[in-house]
Amino acid sequence: MSHVRVLDLGELGFRLGFVRLDELRPHEEIIPAELSSLIISMESDGFQSDPLMVDGVTLTVLDGAHRLAALRELGAHWAVSALVDYEDPGVTVARWLRSMDPRSASGAAMDVGMAQVDDWRTAAGAVDSSRGRVAILMPSGPSYLSSALGGCIEAHRFARAVWSRVPAGEVSLIPDDRGGAALESGSAIIYPPAPLKEEVIVSAASGDLFPPKSTRHIFRTRPLGIDVPLEVLRSSEPDLGIISGRTSMPRILPPNSEFRGRRYEDQVVLFQ
Repeated sequence: MSHVRVLDLGELGFRLGFVRLDELRPHEEIIPAELSSLIISMESDGFQSDPLMVDGVTLTVLDGAHRLAALRELGAHWAVSALVDYEDPGVTVARWLRSMDPRSASGAAMDVGMAQVDDWRTAAGAVDSSRGRVAILMPSGPSYLSSALGGCIEAHRFARAVWSRVPAGEVSLIPDDRGGAALESGSAIIYPPAPLKEEVIVSAASGDLFPPKSTRHIFRTRPLGIDVPLEVLRSSEPDLGIISGRTSMPRILPPNSEFRGRRYEDQVVLFQ
């Protein structure tokens, strides 16, 4: 951890500072269009606004793969990062689901050879118990279930093979706790297994990455709005005083607050 420069903000539940880009390990792939948009935005703003969320032991990037990739493209050597204890039960990992029109989902299921099952509860139960299968949950009538796959990452790749057969504009990304509401509203759901923390760590260590937007991490506290200039992150040795100067009077927002149009399930710490 010789390339880590952080302050211990123990009362907030994380350490905050700078980590060398070449020490950080993503666990998910990126979406090229999203990366391109972020590079333009960060270059225009001239700063990294929100810290990467990182496991303090392995330096696995739990949230922020696109920010990490953008910083590399922008010539940075360091990333502002919040280091957390990934073993803390207050840090949880869930999954993103994709919703779509049932007719599109049925067509995709047939394209990839999924089998019909009686209903969505049976299909979801088979995924949750096996951890190596994927279901398409249908709001009415039979649902669909894949054959047994090699494991969780393979299941998420199979899920991508399903949703990539549907035009991008017809696929919506939703958190897994809203899957039931989506079904009630008449949407179909692509349902892969929920990743485990150890699978996230192994993926990052091996370079065998999850598809983009597979995992959904929730933290005890999430820092936002640190706004460190890119010129600092491009330097050979950033001044940690820049971080300490921005953390003196944080603003705390409770879970489920909105910031910049996004709702956060974590407690949010704003350093603006």
